[in-house]
Amino acid sequence: MALDVTDQKLIKGIVFFAVLGLTVYFWPFEAPWPGLQTQAQKTDLTIQELRKVREKYIKQYPPVREAVWGSEDSEATSGASGTPTEERKKEYHHDVTDKHTLIQSYQASNRMDFAAWTEVPAEETLPGFYFAREFQKKRLVLNEECRRADVQLLDPEVGFGAYGGGTEMQLSRARELLRELFIAEMIVKLCVRSKQQQEKAEKDAGKQREAFMRIVRIAPEKSYASGPFVRKLNPRYDPKETNPRSDKFNKHIVVSMSKFIQMYPVQIVLQCDPNSFMRFLYAVRQEQGQFLVIQNLDMISPLIRDSTADQSELERLQALVPEGDQEVNENRIWVRMSAAGMDFFDPAKGSLDAAKGAPSGTFGERKPKKDRTPVKAGGH
Repeated sequence: MALDVTDQKLIKGIVFFAVLGLTVYFWPFEAPWPGLQTQAQKTDLTIQELRKVREKYIKQYPPVREAVWGSEDSEATSGASGTPTEERKKEYHHDVTDKHTLIQSYQASNRMDFAAWTEVPAEETLPGFYFAREFQKKRLVLNEECRRADVQLLDPEVGFGAYGGGTEMQLSRARELLRELFIAEMIVKLCVRSKQQQEKAEKDAGKQREAFMRIVRIAPEKSYASGPFVRKLNPRYDPKETNPRSDKFNKHIVVSMSKFIQMYPVQIVLQCDPNSFMRFLYAVRQEQGQFLVIQNLDMISPLIRDSTADQSELERLQALVPEGDQEVNENRIWVRMSAAGMDFFDPAKGSLDAAKGAPSGTFGERKPKKDRTPVKAGGH
C-alpha cells in the first residue's frame, strides 16, 4: 500500500526529531552547547566532589538538606535547617572580642607596670631637671638599701655615671631615662631581696651562711622596638648554590613581622652564690606587672681557673672588680645577663604606649615637619 503525502511527512518528521534528539544527547562538543550526556557526566562528577566536601562541612556547620549534596530529598524547602547570617556575624564578633580580651590579659601579665614617677608631670617645665631630681633620690635610697643588706653595689651611680647630671633634654629623652632608671632600681631591689631571702633560709635551717651578692656592673641601655619573626621558604633558594653568603644558599629565610613590643634592657654582672641567683630568677616573674625578660645569660664558675685552654672570660669579669678585691670564692658564680622590661604599643599608630595616650613615633627625637603650604604669587 503506497503512503500518501501526509504519511510521508509524518514519517520524515519522526525521523528528523529522532536524529535531533540523538544529536542533542550525544553532542560531543562544548559549543554552542554541551550535549545532555556530557552535562549528566559533569553533574555526577560535581556530586562526587560535593560528597568529599560534605565530610568536612558537617563537622563545623549545622546540617542542610540532602538535595544540596545532589541526593533525592523529599523534605520541604521551608524545613531546611541552618544558622542565619546575622547570628553568624554575632558569633564572629563575640569571638573577636574574646580573643582581644585574652590578648589584653596576656599583655597585662607581661607588661612592665612602670611607676607613676616615671611620667613627667604636666606642670613640670624642665623634664631634665625632673629626671635629675628623681635620679638623685633613687640613687641614695638604693645605695642605703644595699649597705643595710650587706649587698655590694660597686657602681654607686647604678649605671647612670655617663649621664653627667645635665638637665637640658627633651620630654621624650627624660621619659626614656626615667623608665631605664625604674628597671635598674627594680633589678637592684630584686638582688637585695634574693640575698636576704637566702640568708634567712640558711639561718632558719641552721646552716652556715653562704648567701652573697655583689652587683659588679649595671648598665641600662636604650630601648628598642621588637616583634615576632616567621620562618618562610626562600623563593630564591638554589640547591646547587655553595656560597653560604648568597641569598640563594638557605632554603628558609626569617622574616620580621610588625613590631609592637618596646624593650627596656639593662645589662648586669653579678657575683653571687648559686642559691641567691636562683631566687633572683624566680623573683623576676613572681609579681604581675614586674615581669623581666632574661636574655643572653652567661654563668661562669670560678673553677674555670683550672682550665688549661682559656681563662679570658673570668679575667675580663675580674677586671671589673676594684684592685685589691680580686679574691674568688669557689662557692660563688659570675653571672652576666640582660634583663629587660616590656611595654606594648599599637604598630599602626606607631605609639610606644597607646594605652596611655603617648604621642606617635619613637622616643628618638622627631624633627618638625616642614611647612608645605603653597605660597601665593605676590602674597606675603
